[in-house]
Amino acid sequence: CSLRAMRPALPGFHFSLLQRRHNPSLDEVVKYSGIVAAGIVVGLIGYSSIHLVMSVSASDWSRYFAKTPEILFGMAVDYLRVFIVTGISFILAMFLGYYLVVHRRVGTISLPTIQSLSAFPAPAYFPLVFAAVAPFLFHLGPGVATELLVLFLCFISTFYYVFFGFWVGVRSIPTEFWEIMQNYNMGFFSK
Repeated sequence: CSLRAMRPALPGFHFSLLQRRHNPSLDEVVKYSGIVAAGIVVGLIGYSSIHLVMSVSASDWSRYFAKTPEILFGMAVDYLRVFIVTGISFILAMFLGYYLVVHRRVGTISLPTIQSLSAFPAPAYFPLVFAAVAPFLFHLGPGVATELLVLFLCFISTFYYVFFGFWVGVRSIPTEFWEIMQNYNMGFFSK
């Protein structure tokens, strides 16, 4: 539908206001000023980077490069931790979201609780969780306790987003599909 076709529906509206007047000199000024601004930003970043590299001594650079394998290993462990937590939160959110959609009575009780907990950012109530479980976890060793607490903090930071997205998606499935799945006696994994 073009604007010209809508002319009878909009009496008194001047379509000449919507037409962009082409001004080549203004377009070129905007184009070249953007290029100049981008060039200035790139030049300042390049100058700062060169200045930073030149201000560090060669012995410091060799020490930093010697630590590179250790840093890369630490990054790999951290990415592994993120993948594990994301996988666990996805699997738990998938099963819990499906269960709460199918069992509506359980959902009426547990969903407000989950929504109340998700309203607060995880760092807001994590100190309470830490105070409650730290005495029990530090018997496992300080490294193990720290890792478990970090995994738990990452889990509660990602779980709610995955859970609500999946729960809303499953809940929006039309009732006809649920009836068809029930008539065919489909199991959990078939659905």
